[in-house]
Amino acid sequence: VPILTDALVEGDEAFTVNLASPTDALLGAITSAEVTISDVVPARNANFHGLANRRVTAGLGGIVLKTTVKNRVTGKLQVNGLTYAFSGPLDEAGALMEVFSVKVSMVKVQRTLALHRSDDGLAMNGTFTLEDGTIYDIAADADALDEQAVSAYNALLTSGTLRGFARSVVKTSGVVSIKGSLPDGKAFTHSTHIAANGNVAIFAPLYARDRGYLGGTASIASGEITAPLSWEKPPKPGSVFPSGFDDQSLTLSGALYTFTAGQRVLSDFDATNGTGNAHFTGGGLASELVLPLTYSTDNKITFPQNGALKLVPATGLFKGWFKDGQGMRHSVEGIVVPREDEDIAEGYFINGSTSGTVKIVAD
Repeated sequence: VPILTDALVEGDEAFTVNLASPTDALLGAITSAEVTISDVVPARNANFHGLANRRVTAGLGGIVLKTTVKNRVTGKLQVNGLTYAFSGPLDEAGALMEVFSVKVSMVKVQRTLALHRSDDGLAMNGTFTLEDGTIYDIAADADALDEQAVSAYNALLTSGTLRGFARSVVKTSGVVSIKGSLPDGKAFTHSTHIAANGNVAIFAPLYARDRGYLGGTASIASGEITAPLSWEKPPKPGSVFPSGFDDQSLTLSGALYTFTAGQRVLSDFDATNGTGNAHFTGGGLASELVLPLTYSTDNKITFPQNGALKLVPATGLFKGWFKDGQGMRHSVEGIVVPREDEDIAEGYFINGSTSGTVKIVAD
């Protein structure tokens, strides 16, 4: 029996009907019955973004999918440089299973994707199982929009002395566009979506045949963006960090970024103070290099005779060059992250097969 005007997702509900004290009638053997109202999640159009986390050993994949009012699901899963496209109907329990046949070293093997919709319809979870028993746990949240999160966020990517950066823009549609650069100079772009809980699933395939990636779940709340990320870089002779990284941890930490036209990006440099220092460390330098700098009102940073940087007010990004103690010229890239106590302006420089850190500090 269909129940009308009750769209609230609240789980199954039950009540008991008892018959007693009849008038001009007799009761039969059955005088009570339990009635259950099954809370079936209605089929709807929804988009989901999520991750596939490998059990036991570190490893990530990404998943994007959508459901329809006809109770169908389509999407794609990216794992180990391969993309698995899937499509089919969800059964009465909101589940889908699909088996993929792929060739590994000329041998055909089977890999299984199993998905199920959560009771509230706001998540798709499941597993992806490889032929050797390796399992990836899948968790994808439904796209939504927290209007308070709509803005731009600047963040650093850090791990020890490694530095990279990412700029994330949350649009009114809920789409999150991410652009940045990793400590090896690898630029990346990624488009995803914010979920109702403020989480943002990030999985950006990188390098040849997408064998590398940057992935994790970011959280946007109270003007901050944070995430523990994993960086997979395949070995490649002659590249920056030629030995690569196997799920190197990177911490993404940043804040809402705004700017006022005609003003300095770095607020620590007031109208009368345009001097400071640039600190260069690591990256094959014999010791820390400190270069005095001047910071103009049009957001140009210069190191007399030794380099220059240009800050872009609209984005908070900067790039330029400097000369080390041996007269060698190195390119520099970085980002400004606003903080209440002190603005952070950090980035990296490339030196042969490694990279170092640059930090801009006001006097």
